[in-house]
Amino acid sequence: MSVDREHTQGAAAAAANAPIISARKLDPTFRANNGPVEALSDVNLQTNKGDFVSFIGSPESTRQ
Repeated sequence: MSVDREHTQGAAAAAANAPIISARKLDPTFRANNGPVEALSDVNLQTNKGDFVSFIGSPESTRQ
């Protein structure tokens, strides 16, 4: 049995560079007292190993 080291190393490198989180075409809308609020519009997000991500908003933004 032979092992294709170049293919194996290439697959390992691709896995190491693969996104940890990937989301596409996010467009959430929330209800508010004065009607719907579009929070995002067609947003794509990708994070890779080692990335630091933080979502920040006012305390009022989480109330329903």
